[in-house]
Amino acid sequence: MKRTHLLLILTALLLGLNQSAHAYWPTEVDEALPVSTVSGIMEVLPQAVSFTDGRLVVSYNKEYGGTLYQIVDRFGEFVFEEPRFVFPLYGTEYTVAQIQMISDGQGGFYFIADSQYGLIQGILAQHIDSLGNRLWGDEGLTVFSGVLSSYDVCSDENGGFIVIIESSVAPSDDENIWGQRVDYDGNLLWGNPGAQIAIDPYSVNVLHICSDNTGGCFAVWSSNRVSNDVQLFMQHVDNDGSVTQPLIGPILYLPWYNDIISDGTGGCIIEATNGQQMDHWRFDQNSNQLWYHNGWSWYYNSWACEPVLGEPGYFYLGFYWVDGFVYGQRIDLDGNYYWPTYPPERGAKFNVTNFSTNFGNEADYGYGDLYLHAFWVVHPGSRERHLYMSKLDTNGFRQYGGEEVLMYTRFDRGSINDVKVIPLPDGSAVGVFTSGSNWYPHSDIWAKRVNPDGSLGGPLHLLIDLEPESASIQIPPTGGSFTYNIAIEDTYVVHSDFDAWVEVTLPGGDTREITVREGIYVDSNSVIQRFDLVQNVPAWAPTGDYSYTLYVGDHDYPDWYWSKDEFWFEKVSTGTSRLRRSTTSKAVPATHKANGFVMPDDDPASRAAKLSGQHNRIPHENGWLLSGFFDDMSVEYGDSTAQVCGDSPAPFNQPLTTSHQPLALAISPNPFNAQAMISFDLPQAGVVGIDIFDVTGSRVGVGL
Repeated sequence: MKRTHLLLILTALLLGLNQSAHAYWPTEVDEALPVSTVSGIMEVLPQAVSFTDGRLVVSYNKEYGGTLYQIVDRFGEFVFEEPRFVFPLYGTEYTVAQIQMISDGQGGFYFIADSQYGLIQGILAQHIDSLGNRLWGDEGLTVFSGVLSSYDVCSDENGGFIVIIESSVAPSDDENIWGQRVDYDGNLLWGNPGAQIAIDPYSVNVLHICSDNTGGCFAVWSSNRVSNDVQLFMQHVDNDGSVTQPLIGPILYLPWYNDIISDGTGGCIIEATNGQQMDHWRFDQNSNQLWYHNGWSWYYNSWACEPVLGEPGYFYLGFYWVDGFVYGQRIDLDGNYYWPTYPPERGAKFNVTNFSTNFGNEADYGYGDLYLHAFWVVHPGSRERHLYMSKLDTNGFRQYGGEEVLMYTRFDRGSINDVKVIPLPDGSAVGVFTSGSNWYPHSDIWAKRVNPDGSLGGPLHLLIDLEPESASIQIPPTGGSFTYNIAIEDTYVVHSDFDAWVEVTLPGGDTREITVREGIYVDSNSVIQRFDLVQNVPAWAPTGDYSYTLYVGDHDYPDWYWSKDEFWFEKVSTGTSRLRRSTTSKAVPATHKANGFVMPDDDPASRAAKLSGQHNRIPHENGWLLSGFFDDMSVEYGDSTAQVCGDSPAPFNQPLTTSHQPLALAISPNPFNAQAMISFDLPQAGVVGIDIFDVTGSRVGVGL
């Protein structure tokens, strides 16, 4: 039955099914994933965030009005046939100057947009769930109405978000700073029109906010309210929209740039500068200044620097400098830095290649999985545009083989702008950007993914068929084996390599990895087949129901497998689990002791017991032996053969050499107690067996 099914797979391939219809993460530097590429239309200002399952939601603005979004799954496939409007009621009859996205903490996201022209003006919001469904109707939610100077948003850390705006509409011509908090259901918690944060008789510029982790926020902006010179000010607003302290400032005179992030403990960190060296402050939840430092990072322009919150107790700085390098710095909340600082170095370098005359003025930074990522543009020639990505670990060491990764290139004098990096939970990262022509107004939205090892591409939709040759598998108490077949199909137009591993879940819920093969190569539109694999189940395995699972993906990230298939089998019981006398010794992997396994008798006579419909074989002395699982370290697919790529470990299921070297045992309190602890030291890792004898010298059981 199994082999007939495999022939059906091959027949489908031979009939020429259109496998190229799949979208997938491109693997070549001259290709990128086309999120939206409408000919002759400007598509700009992309934003992107990741779902907890590794999917990506990308939003962007469309020429002549309208904000749209698309969801890209882990495999590079689009969830929607066409991008969806965020606010369908208004269609293209409005123009958005800026859009931001905030997590709702429950698997969905908020879109917050600044509509300046068209049918509606003000701050609009939309809520989508984890499936991409709009929760606030076709018109969304109007948070503020009227013409606004600028705005910023942050999470309220309670499932909603906070918006702070600058407006000169009401109640006077003064620059007014207003705030609004919106909960999960779209309720305006700070009343209508919102909470007034400050009144400034002068111009307000460069407004940024961050959460205080308790439902309020910190806001920082520049103003010439004190004198004709511009200064930097800060204000804290609590969860009710009330100002908690008098205005803080001026913090800095003549700021060129400012930004603010949460410190993760209720306070904030401000980054600003009025020169080449950056200034940094930390304030606590009561707006008390905890420290100040100058010179951790450097200012090139406001599109090339950014503070980023990291793991608890730390934050990171990303920046470019005119010496041709993109840098990072790691700081703890006490103000201690961990990577090189000037002099002599300005930070930890993301790139090996010097881009001193070719930097494209834009870089973006993101933190994830204990790594700081950077994504930036380079103009190596008048006609060339390159995109690079790199990441640093917590020690400031470059990953991806110690150098930056060339993500994307174009050679037609086109533009690359609006770069965004999104670290994903599986250790990979995606760069989103616009790319268009300089000869006529046109740009598209693109994305590119880099794997944790620095290779381009992503997981593939490998189809797995794992089928036992017996419909019902029962293993006798004395152990036995079962036989099954495997088919792994790649339906894409790109080749790839992958890891494959087998796990068994025991009746108590514990999981044991049986074997793993790394770097198996599969060609495009091909099927890998393996027949008559034999899995041994040892006698000491507990009775009950088991699940048997084959995974494919990146074994370094087993929770983010690409695909799996499984079946069930049962190990039946004789009604007893006591240790009985045996005439043979059996070495059992030491890892089983921690799982509390009880090992029943394993004598040769009882091994001969059989149950109807079961393939019984003498159990291998090493326990969970699996034979036929790519044992020759090569795989067959279609009409050709490819070798396993890369360095592969010794096969797990090769027979282990048994050493009869005795070990010194320490027994406490003594072996005549109801319970005793046996301790020993191993000269090296290996398989250990313990024989247990009674006072008459008779062996009564085995251990470990």
